[in-house]
Amino acid sequence: MAKDSTKHLTSKLLPKKNLEQFLDALLKQYDVIAPVEQNGFSRYQKITRGTECCLKYRLPRNSIKEFFLPQDETLFFFEPGAASLSDAPSAKREPIIFPVRPCDVRALTILDAVFDDEQFSDSYYVEKRRRMRLIGMACLEPDDTCFCETFDINSTDGTGCDLFLTEVEDSYIIDVLTTKGKTLIKTLADAPQELIQKKKQQVAARRKSQSLKLAEVQNFLKQCFESELWEEMAAKCLSCGACAFLCPTCHCFDITDDVAGKIGRRLRSWDCCMFPKFTLHASGHNPRTKHAQRLRQRIMHKFSYFPENKSLIACVGCGRCVVACPVNLDIREILSTLASSTHPASP
Repeated sequence: MAKDSTKHLTSKLLPKKNLEQFLDALLKQYDVIAPVEQNGFSRYQKITRGTECCLKYRLPRNSIKEFFLPQDETLFFFEPGAASLSDAPSAKREPIIFPVRPCDVRALTILDAVFDDEQFSDSYYVEKRRRMRLIGMACLEPDDTCFCETFDINSTDGTGCDLFLTEVEDSYIIDVLTTKGKTLIKTLADAPQELIQKKKQQVAARRKSQSLKLAEVQNFLKQCFESELWEEMAAKCLSCGACAFLCPTCHCFDITDDVAGKIGRRLRSWDCCMFPKFTLHASGHNPRTKHAQRLRQRIMHKFSYFPENKSLIACVGCGRCVVACPVNLDIREILSTLASSTHPASP
């Protein structure tokens, strides 16, 4: 979890032309997860050679969440009627994700608060966090759909990573932030001071992403549970769940037992508060039958309930939901509407 990231250990130089060679060297010992191009976008997946890595797009369509909380995960196997359980096999080689943007790193902090807090610890999640190495990369020019600065995320800060790359001319300056990261760059030369200074200048001049008035949003949420605005904003929502499945912080799941013959398995699968049957009771009652109720729950959870319970806003401004929504329901517009609503309807 990069918990030994207490200081900047050193800086190394990686020429861009040597990036594929660098990844090939890592693949000899580790499983490497990197963006791979698919139909006009990229997505994180395991690669087998450095040439598969695509850095053409700033942010992969999927988030790194699925490598800590898989979409479908077998927790254990069992024999129906027997008392014994057997664990699902784990990967033999330790994994590396390259590159991870600061917004996705912040998202892991939010997931940690759910799956690895002082009171409850999910062993499946914690073990994946312990084994994973993170190689981050700075965002010097955010995309139009990015708004991470709203949540005080510094897009050039490598906190939480083992290594952190910043593009400078035809090279990457690699900041070594943990002892785990140090083991990954043993053959690289130290970065020259002139490039380190250029990196600092670039960081200082970076273009900040869109900012929103979160204080006004949270003030609205505390007062306006029954506001008519929810109906207006949710009018075109399809409840498809694309926003939640691509979100790096959404973490709802369901547990099912799947039995085939004499072997059963307990399966954890992603679920979504936008789905019509998400809150369906065994009695047949469903307290959230309307789009507006489900949209309200999603926004309230991220910007009211989670901050109250965990002191963290459960959004990192990555913009994946903005890009993926088939009806262009933009969370930034929702937040702006809430922030500017000074006379909401009373309950």
